[in-house]
Amino acid sequence: MDGEFKVDAIYIKSSEKINPFIVDIPSSLFGPNNGADAHLPSSMKLPKPGIWQLNAYIDEKLFGSINIEVK
Repeated sequence: MDGEFKVDAIYIKSSEKINPFIVDIPSSLFGPNNGADAHLPSSMKLPKPGIWQLNAYIDEKLFGSINIEVK
């Protein structure tokens, strides 16, 4: 898996979009880890409680999304 990696987080209540990473992350993924094709260690911060949608992109193409609840 190759390409530039990015994630955005959207707060469902207001459609506010943020970069959830606390520090800048490398734009490329690291190799296989624990059965995954690739990995990228990171720390995220979502500033408000509620439902957030995380969107992962590789080379600007949506790779996948998940919704999470922040309490």
